Amino acid sequence: MAEKRDRVLKAVMAALENDYAGMPEKALLNDTKQWLTAFGEAWKAGRLDDALFVSYLTQYLATFQDPNLALLVSDVCPCQPWSCGFSVRRFGDELYVTEVREDERFTVGDALVLLNRSIPDKHLDYAIGNPVNGDDPDRQLWDDLVSRCAHVLVRHADGTEEDVAVRRFRRSQVAPMGLPGALPDGAIVERGDAVVVDLRRVPRVLDDASCDRVLAALLPERLSIADLMGDEAVFTNYTADNCAIRRSQLETLRKGASACERAWVDEEIERIGSLEGAGMVREVERDDRVAGGANAGRPVVLLTDVTTSAAGERIVQVARAAAEQGLVEVHVVGRATSGAIDYANPLAVSFDEFYTFVYPMSKSEAAARGEGVSGRGVEPDVAVPFTPDECREDRVRKRALDLVCG
Repeated sequence: MAEKRDRVLKAVMAALENDYAGMPEKALLNDTKQWLTAFGEAWKAGRLDDALFVSYLTQYLATFQDPNLALLVSDVCPCQPWSCGFSVRRFGDELYVTEVREDERFTVGDALVLLNRSIPDKHLDYAIGNPVNGDDPDRQLWDDLVSRCAHVLVRHADGTEEDVAVRRFRRSQVAPMGLPGALPDGAIVERGDAVVVDLRRVPRVLDDASCDRVLAALLPERLSIADLMGDEAVFTNYTADNCAIRRSQLETLRKGASACERAWVDEEIERIGSLEGAGMVREVERDDRVAGGANAGRPVVLLTDVTTSAAGERIVQVARAAAEQGLVEVHVVGRATSGAIDYANPLAVSFDEFYTFVYPMSKSEAAARGEGVSGRGVEPDVAVPFTPDECREDRVRKRALDLVCG
């Protein structure tokens, strides 16, 4: 078992070094030496079971601050991914409960004062890299770290404090290359004076119908997105391993494809074969989608947060391009997004019956120039920092409505 884990770890590190689209710009975050030491010390101490292995590897990937990286665990693995049953956000030195799912001992608005008898920042002092998505409190993601704690000190709304043992609940896994999903209910609110589009919970991949709905609400006339965005360059890493994985994906896709789709798949397989081993190749893409036409001159307000996925970030890009051309008035309100849009074209490689590693093979031209948004997100026009008041009301939506209502 130890040899298997060692093989998986080295394979993940090799893929990040050679095949991941985020290199070389993410190289400074890739502290392989310290992580190898941490894994080695845990193994020597007899502590490196499946649970700790998954925990360490998940933390290692988190330090890259790229939502496109993921370790997926199969149903037969002895260690399944878990959550603490609630979500938190940071304000000052404390973490505030913003959502309760399974663990109803907690209430929205509760403050986590201590994690395992230490303030939250102390856990970062001895961490390798930054496992909570960076230093900006508004973009930090603490749920995974909280789920690894044994207990937390909670301060309730009435001022009382309670030491609570952390429970663990089975967590569903969402792969970066997941199937297209629909907009959440109520994401688009069309008022007489404005259109408000909530992009804070948009799926990683947005289905065509939802995308058309957003663009129709956004744009005053039907037009090609390519006319707004122009030619868009991406850099794709055609290493031998990436080409082999991509070819396998396409061959699987071909089995259930129509005759027309099979022709495209065959062309794509041939194209990848011609580029195998070429490394980073610059390619030009055009978004030929035609959409829009329902917005009769109303300003559009887009609500964003660190939870805004690449699909939501793309909508912000299109909206700002339309605004630059004088087609619509756009305001982005909230917080910086996830920063996922820099990288695309995810590949999934399974090392054994337990673990699958997902990473992207393409990057945007901005990312290639070192000017991407990974690790910092797409900034809003009007920033609304998180405060505990948001546990009682949606301050981002309130600020957006105040903006358009004067």
